Amino acid sequence: MRSDSLSLEHPIERLELFDLNTATWSFLNPPELYIVDNTALVPLRAIYMPDVLFVEIENKPPIEMFVNHQIHYTFRLNCSVPDEWIPFFNRQCNDLDATVHKRSLTLRCGPRELNEHSERVRYAVHQATKAYRQEREALVGRVYEKMKRMETGDAR
Repeated sequence: MRSDSLSLEHPIERLELFDLNTATWSFLNPPELYIVDNTALVPLRAIYMPDVLFVEIENKPPIEMFVNHQIHYTFRLNCSVPDEWIPFFNRQCNDLDATVHKRSLTLRCGPRELNEHSERVRYAVHQATKAYRQEREALVGRVYEKMKRMETGDAR
């Protein structure tokens, strides 16, 4: 199992995989990562860094709003992105003034820059998704290795 370096901090000690059978994993069916809180009377589990296969801006014109002497163009994404995806998007934006919340992407720029900036933000969405998937794959590897060590009693 490959375990690449991670670019974000993750609570690895609190993460678990319930499916340790790697034969059932695939590109289209990766294992779920769970964050576990064992301090509760009944352990709480929530999905952590859910699988995101493909994120893109839908082919619809953006909604335009004029706010504080700036034009805000809001695009709709094809899916809701998890909070863990946003740092990867922010890294790709460079000098673009863009934010994402769930299924909305807001780009702030002048009308003359809209075509260029919307192409750049589409590329940023693609690159963010690629980086997110790579990070998630490396994280699954780390958690898998941790759980296999726990299974064999190796507390390294």
